[in-house]
Amino acid sequence: MTVPTHLQMLDGKSEDYEWFPVETPAEPTKTEFYCRDENGELVEAGLVFKRKYDALLATPGWLEELTKKNMEAKEARQRAREARIAERRKNKLEKRK
Repeated sequence: MTVPTHLQMLDGKSEDYEWFPVETPAEPTKTEFYCRDENGELVEAGLVFKRKYDALLATPGWLEELTKKNMEAKEARQRAREARIAERRKNKLEKRK
């Protein structure tokens, strides 16, 4: 018989204790997350996200604006990457000379 870890720190044997099978598993606890809404009141987080999502969907052109911002950020990262590569190549050529 395997001794459960919570009993290993007790001074005794597992046979010294009575073991009962659990017929019904315990109900899982429901975890709720709360956050503050625009008015500063605590509201269940799912409701806050749903309100924000619904407001976002009601805004015309939000997807195009988000796509444009993402593309601009991607292009800026690409330019920075190319500048780093060019700088490395320049340094590499200078070291060879």
